[in-house]
Amino acid sequence: RIYARQAAGYALVSAGDHREDGLIVDPDDPLFLALRSQRQPLQLAAVSGSALGAEGWAFPMRLREVLTGALIAIPAPGLQFAPDEREALATLAGELPLAQAMLRAREHERFIAGIADGAIEAQALQARARQLLEASATRG
Repeated sequence: RIYARQAAGYALVSAGDHREDGLIVDPDDPLFLALRSQRQPLQLAAVSGSALGAEGWAFPMRLREVLTGALIAIPAPGLQFAPDEREALATLAGELPLAQAMLRAREHERFIAGIADGAIEAQALQARARQLLEASATRG
């Protein structure tokens, strides 16, 4: 599962086979507080009181030293992640924010091209510009 920082908290943006659309975790959830302060992967069982439960691992996602979300990985029942698997998940979690930023940059390029070409009507232009500003404000 991937949780990404949004205005209201950390929103579930990808859940693999599970669909839990609309799930938002408080930015002051104990897990996210711990990820911001400890800056390393955490076993969920080591963090009490998190809305995300106690199974699996949380891998911080950072961009420019800011916690932008977390990759939550839960092993199959009865299994644990080996150290090399945790290292691979930590690497993936470290690369996801950069990939997301690159996708946002590409989206902004298309938006600007639409403006330049006159392909976007004024109302749509204003609405999209507001969305981009709000999204940028939540990412630091």
